[in-house]
Amino acid sequence: MSLLMFLHEDDGATIVTDTLATDLAGKPLNFVDKAIPLPSMNLVVATTGYQQLMLRWIDRLRENVRARDITMLDLHTPESLREIWAELQREHGVTEGTATIYHFGIDEHTGVCRRFAYRSADNFVSEEGSTPAFGVKPEPGGGTQPDDLNDPGLIDFARRIREEQDAKAADRIYVGGDLVVTEVRKNSISQHRIYRWEDQWDQWQAICGAPPLGLKAHLP
Repeated sequence: MSLLMFLHEDDGATIVTDTLATDLAGKPLNFVDKAIPLPSMNLVVATTGYQQLMLRWIDRLRENVRARDITMLDLHTPESLREIWAELQREHGVTEGTATIYHFGIDEHTGVCRRFAYRSADNFVSEEGSTPAFGVKPEPGGGTQPDDLNDPGLIDFARRIREEQDAKAADRIYVGGDLVVTEVRKNSISQHRIYRWEDQWDQWQAICGAPPLGLKAHLP
């Protein structure tokens, strides 16, 4: 699972993700991009859960899928994701856990931002979020939420979500690495890092098979 926040508005969307990939026990495996821009379709693809699904979906989008925008792409997505999921299970056995693919993009004809979710637990049925909204996974246990995803309180909000998850004994997600903000608007997509967790360096050491050094990581 992953940390994912989004603000969907009529004219665009802002998506915030962490970058840590782990196994189900929380062992760091890599740092990965969890929101991938595809400017040719004015589209951002984001994910929570099993990362291999999104990696293969991005490869297919770049090599084989011909669509002009998010609306046209939705016609092809459910069946394609089912095929990829079946491929992964043939190669690796029945996949533990679940995955969700999110699309955020601008309809070429209307100029309006649309968002879709495709969940492995629901056989990748196309699920459109029909109205602008703020969303966060995992949901926080309480307290205030940021007014928008450029709010100065966003980093504190993300830190609180991680603290809540770290306190759980089971059914939790692992958050870490960096916080990356991705924004899609008509004819533009931008990305930037806004925060690095202090244990990012120890996570990096674990990924490389080295003992942690106890150094505090920071953005350069």
